Amino acid sequence: MSWRSPIGGGRIEVAETEEQAIPISPALDRRSGVSAYARRRNRTFRPYLPPAAGPTAARDSIGLRCKPTIGNRLCMSRRIGLGVQTLIPTSLDQWTQEVIIKLLTLGHYESEYFDFKETLPHTKDDGAKQRLRLSCAAFANSSGGFLVFGVTNASADTVEERLVGFPRSLDFPEHFGSHPAACEPAVLWTFKNPPIPLASGNVVHVVHIPRSWTAPHCLSVSGGAKRFPKRTHKGNEEMSYEEIRLMFLQYYEKRLKLQLLRSELETIKRTSLILAVPEQELGTRDPRGEYSLTVLETVLADTYTILAQLVPLLTLLTSTRSLCSQVNQEIQRWTPVAYLDMLDKVSLRSSHNRYINAQGIQIRTCCDGAIQMLDEFLSKA
Repeated sequence: MSWRSPIGGGRIEVAETEEQAIPISPALDRRSGVSAYARRRNRTFRPYLPPAAGPTAARDSIGLRCKPTIGNRLCMSRRIGLGVQTLIPTSLDQWTQEVIIKLLTLGHYESEYFDFKETLPHTKDDGAKQRLRLSCAAFANSSGGFLVFGVTNASADTVEERLVGFPRSLDFPEHFGSHPAACEPAVLWTFKNPPIPLASGNVVHVVHIPRSWTAPHCLSVSGGAKRFPKRTHKGNEEMSYEEIRLMFLQYYEKRLKLQLLRSELETIKRTSLILAVPEQELGTRDPRGEYSLTVLETVLADTYTILAQLVPLLTLLTSTRSLCSQVNQEIQRWTPVAYLDMLDKVSLRSSHNRYINAQGIQIRTCCDGAIQMLDEFLSKA
């Protein structure tokens, strides 16, 4: 199997056996991947794909990255992804003892998505407390992640020996909660309940820290300075000035969009009152206008990463949009009927207006509930 490189006319082939492979890196098997450097054009590279990758996974699994270097030389590197990242859970429910054992067996330590912790910091160990709080802020400032407590980083130990756990009697949330709360602003978190049981009788606690919309989070250090951490594949690193500035701008932009969303809900409520027809005019008057959903749909798309964490609020907003769309469709269906010469138009118009009025009541109820939740959320942010 082979194909032409998108740059420089080079050619990439996949060897059928490991013996046929052209050795392109002394660290062929490190992290289940290969890397190569093309010093000239029209050179053929023949990496070997282990059987676990599957016969059809070659082109999909090799990600090609290239950049020009000095003169006409090109630097290419490729990495074979064998689905290791799919082992990393994306929710608390997916964390099990089997998953942890598999990650340890594969040699995983800390990454940008999770971090193993042997124990909670001692009350007098300020350095350990600072490191844990930095991890909390770093995950919140980045893509979120998991802290797995009860797993040592002693590489010399066996997998079973590294699973030490905590006594079941320990009130873990009470002892852990003060650390994310020490960040500025406080970091939100949830934990796996019940924890993961071990054969020894101890348990492993898993904490999920979601990506925060109130980022950037920081930590105060001696001298009044602030530390703004981020999470990368290397662990916790300091954010650059530009990253901090951009994150503050994004925070205020999201807050303004949520305030715009609240204003739009008030507009929808007023529209529902305008479309409502009094009881005495049900058979003689048609609703005037319709609901404008452009702003609502745009803001919903822009703030979805925030609203996804607030399921009841998101449910009310999507219900509002759905109800308004149904009313608009009914008004569009009725408009040509209103101009037809029909004997029973009064009865049809009354039925149509009662439907619009009933839907308007539901729309106002959804808007009131969503506005209340938005006000509570913005007051805490």
